[in-house]
Amino acid sequence: MNPIRSNINNLISLWQSADKSQSSHHKGEAFSVQTAINSEWPNKLWFTGSIDEQIIHSAKDFIQSSLVQLSVPHWHTEDNDTRQLFATAGFEVAFEQTGMSLALNGSYKTDSALNISKVSDQASARLWSSLFEQAFGYHLDSHLLLPQQQTDLLVAHYQGAPVGTGIIHYSDVHIAGIHAMGIIPSMRRKGFAEEMMHDMLNRASEKNASHATLQASTMGKGLYLKMGFQEDFLQTNYQLK
Repeated sequence: MNPIRSNINNLISLWQSADKSQSSHHKGEAFSVQTAINSEWPNKLWFTGSIDEQIIHSAKDFIQSSLVQLSVPHWHTEDNDTRQLFATAGFEVAFEQTGMSLALNGSYKTDSALNISKVSDQASARLWSSLFEQAFGYHLDSHLLLPQQQTDLLVAHYQGAPVGTGIIHYSDVHIAGIHAMGIIPSMRRKGFAEEMMHDMLNRASEKNASHATLQASTMGKGLYLKMGFQEDFLQTNYQLK
């Protein structure tokens, strides 16, 4: 398994899994775009090959004509450090994440403090969307990711109160992408993030996934390293100034 390519492919697959009736996809020669009008997600433009000054300016023109604000995730590996190209074209770094992967071997201990269930109807979908916005600070319309064969939306409860969200997205039979795993601010620092991660990894193992992938924030990276994830690449998310 190529951990970098598997991770990126899973992330792109999740963006492209958005409900086609409420989102649109554009595929150009050098980049692809996935947008949704009534949601702040996915609204991404990503390059499909190597980039140069002309390609970046073509993407810039597309972004400036878009009806929604687009962010540009870019995967910096040892041979494609293109920060200066972005800076010269007028982009700035919005935030950075670390692409990480983990070989799934055995099960992870859970103490059953959380009750974690799949989104199964409109009411639980609306709850999921509300919790996500509290945890991450932006809106993801739950209708874009209603449960499907490849994607499980999860809601965690503690003593009957909802505390967090998660997504497991299977881009193929071997790769389980962990996404949108967040605990609402009032319920953080209680061990719930680790408990939920263990539950999600166990669910992935039960579906015979061999590896889990994710993109970690600075806040979450320490937890994932402690759990055995390895750092594979840097993902920089750009926006036009």
